[in-house]
Amino acid sequence: MQLKFKRQRAMLLAALTCALPHFALSQDYRSSANATTNPETVGFSEKKLAHIKARMQSYVDERKLAGLSTLLARKGRIVHFEQYGLQDLERQTPMQANTIFRLASMTKPITSVAVMMLIEQGKLRLDDPVEKYLPAFALTKVYSVEGKFAPLARSITIQDLLMHTSGLTAAKFGNTPVHRQYREAELGKAASLKELVSRLATLPLLHQPGTAWSYGLSPDVLSRIVEIVTGVPFEQFVEQKILQPLQMRDSGFYLPEEKRIRLAAAYTTANGNGLQRACHKPLPARQFGHGLNRDGLLAVRANALEPRRVGRRACAQA
Repeated sequence: MQLKFKRQRAMLLAALTCALPHFALSQDYRSSANATTNPETVGFSEKKLAHIKARMQSYVDERKLAGLSTLLARKGRIVHFEQYGLQDLERQTPMQANTIFRLASMTKPITSVAVMMLIEQGKLRLDDPVEKYLPAFALTKVYSVEGKFAPLARSITIQDLLMHTSGLTAAKFGNTPVHRQYREAELGKAASLKELVSRLATLPLLHQPGTAWSYGLSPDVLSRIVEIVTGVPFEQFVEQKILQPLQMRDSGFYLPEEKRIRLAAAYTTANGNGLQRACHKPLPARQFGHGLNRDGLLAVRANALEPRRVGRRACAQA
């Protein structure tokens, strides 16, 4: 058992190590745009990199995407940084090197980094039971295939939350009795991270902890645990301990009024009628946030991350 735990911990650390170089691109976008190095000097083929530009432009030409930005770096040196299409179709605003994007669920890796920092400091353990920090989860029930609800076979752990094996899910990922209860709980209307996690604790798990993988709201619980352990709001911890040290100046959970003109509009093709703006409702600058991992941070591509809470619920317009 101890060997299995060590192996799982090593795999988790390896996965986060792979993600961290993307977070470490901390140069300001103003210098990044002019800091592209010769690809051949860091092992890239300049000829093959040229194919990226043609392929990405095809997504814009075929109206699959309104616009996009691509960046490749190796050994801390940028070898490719290009923009394509428009950041706002209605206003015909070109995609810029400093366009701010919604990161949505790519906020989850940043949450994992925050948790691993606390583990490194000895303030958390991978095998800590969640009820150590959130007692309500000790009473959480588990859905069974017979349509009944059983008690937990064991506690949800921090590792379960990191690996999406907690049994927590999200309303849109199925139509079981559990998913229906998630929809009825209207988690999206939670006014704070604390309220969201409190509601989650009353809902049944999709499966026993550690027995299956299910994508969902596990990182939101991790965010709340970070708040409890550190005594500060999750977005404040991320800002002070991750974004500021990496000089990620255009990353965060809130979008200042003066930066809203740089926010890429959100589009969808879900209705089959081509690119359609996801929504048109204006959003106050301070409505981004609450440390919710489903909507995500916002980011400038060269900075790697940015503010959040813009996701599927509303679009911000300048």
